[in-house]
Amino acid sequence: MRHFLQIICFVFAINAYAQDKEMINSSSIDFENYQPKSFGITFFNLAGYSDQQFRQSDPSFTMYDSFISFNYKVNRDFRIGARPAFGYTTSGSNYKGEQVGDRMIARDFSLVAKFLNLFDEQLPAAWDISNQFRLYLPTSDGSKTEGMIARLRSEFQVVYHISRGMEVRYYAKPSYYFQRSTTYAFYYPDNPTNPVPRTTSFMDLEHGGEFSYDLNRYFAIHPAFEFKEEWSNSSPSQNLGQYRTSKLRTGVGLEIAPSRDLNFIVSIQTTQDLLATDRTPETGYVLMTNAALF
Repeated sequence: MRHFLQIICFVFAINAYAQDKEMINSSSIDFENYQPKSFGITFFNLAGYSDQQFRQSDPSFTMYDSFISFNYKVNRDFRIGARPAFGYTTSGSNYKGEQVGDRMIARDFSLVAKFLNLFDEQLPAAWDISNQFRLYLPTSDGSKTEGMIARLRSEFQVVYHISRGMEVRYYAKPSYYFQRSTTYAFYYPDNPTNPVPRTTSFMDLEHGGEFSYDLNRYFAIHPAFEFKEEWSNSSPSQNLGQYRTSKLRTGVGLEIAPSRDLNFIVSIQTTQDLLATDRTPETGYVLMTNAALF
């Protein structure tokens, strides 16, 4: 448990600069892949801030994505897990200029099934292929408001080990949303009595690549890129068409691994809107924490 206490102190000291924005999930180390015991507990946190955040006079800081994963190793090639997720925000203005309070935030709880060593007998030893399925349940306020029933996400990954301490990976993470309706009632903070119809999420896709190079046993560098596409449902009866976003993120991260059960990745990344090309690219600073607790 000492790792957990170290992480909590580190997260609240540094990750307090987080906000609820999308970030490259760069080099998330799945410690459960290597757990020697049948049962294990791991911790993950993704946090950061945008340069836009400090344009506010009273910025609110938020831990973006955190979960504790309870993992069970069925056999060498198959893992299952359960992940209660949470966040934290302080009072003030978020990056949109909206006033938010000091509170804990419930994220969507998820169940995980992971398949490792796919095509292991057919591929050369330098290749690793895995796929993970996550079923999200609507425990967050946003998912409840939108009327989400569930979200199914596949996380496919291919890793090629160039040499010892050097590898490249490609990943694709499509998600499909099961919704109660194609629209939901949205309330603006300055007009809470007049709802505005909005379309619900239909699907999204994150895919990208990363190069990893170990500088030594404690430090590694991770240049990466990621495309993210999002599509909403449409509603002819409400005269609402399908909404789509497309973004490209590029960045580089420095991994710090003080022990085999704990690592941090500090990265800087730039996000460019590929549809609204006149928008100024946004720079973000991210801290990722991974730990094996048990």
